[in-house]
Amino acid sequence: MTALGFTVIELLLAMTMTLAIMAAGLSLAQPAQAALRVQFESIDVTQRLRAAVDSLTRDILMAGSGLPAGVPAVAAYQSDSSESGLTVRYVPAGGGGMTTRSYYVRIDDRTNLAELRRWDGTTDVPVVDHVASAVFACFDEGAAGVPSCGEAERIRRVRITLRVEGVVRHTRRTDTILRVPAESVVVDVAPRALQGGG
Repeated sequence: MTALGFTVIELLLAMTMTLAIMAAGLSLAQPAQAALRVQFESIDVTQRLRAAVDSLTRDILMAGSGLPAGVPAVAAYQSDSSESGLTVRYVPAGGGGMTTRSYYVRIDDRTNLAELRRWDGTTDVPVVDHVASAVFACFDEGAAGVPSCGEAERIRRVRITLRVEGVVRHTRRTDTILRVPAESVVVDVAPRALQGGG
């Protein structure tokens, strides 16, 4: 430093050191941001899994309530563009007509998006997106499987197996450390109205 101030070389050296320190700091922030995005994606997968389970269990618990004799409370559902699903029927506690809801997974050919959907006879609405699979199995009182949920009078319990994937495509890759694995859950639901034998 001279009596007049810093030399050009001293200023350039100081600026270079400042830029190097700032670059090092920013390079540490980038992985932290990526890890934060993955954490949010993981939370989203868990939340979508919860929403799907909640919607399904709410309807399956009500299956058979208030139905007239001979109307099956639980039945297999098959649409043209989906894997197999499940149909539940009940009369809501407040009265009114019979409610019929069918749940299934549909893959949109155009977007390749898999959605858990609910069909009520008139409206087909998405419940949760990026559902890789939804498998329904029915069991009788002795825990024996009821093939294809076909014999409605035997069904006492429904097992739901759901698998939900991340929305962001690159977090689903297996060759990266910043990945969000698909989450799966198996839930057994015993419809309240079917526990007494019908």
